[in-house]
Amino acid sequence: MCEAGSEHKWLVNQQNFDGRTSLHVVAARGQLSAVKCLLDRGAAIDLQDNDDNAVIHTALLAPHTTDTADIVAAICATEQAKADKSFIKQHGSQRYKLRGQSIDRSIRKH
Repeated sequence: MCEAGSEHKWLVNQQNFDGRTSLHVVAARGQLSAVKCLLDRGAAIDLQDNDDNAVIHTALLAPHTTDTADIVAAICATEQAKADKSFIKQHGSQRYKLRGQSIDRSIRKH
């Protein structure tokens, strides 16, 4: 699936009979590289399966693997990136003060 081009992008969020996406399945199996690949391809992290579990819940409920923490971190980073883009789209480039230091928070608008 990860080798598939953009013409198959709709498959990324396709749900099976349990309501699970490919991201649900690979997160539950502890397959970090596949999780990262699907996230890079735009897999939705907020779709819920038939048991009302989003991907992060599926990853946490699965038998623990050595990659569980990294999978959760990848999912959270994706969510934070979306939130940052949304914020900047709404408010433009912002200047923040952090412990007395001024920082710029901006991304290019597409």
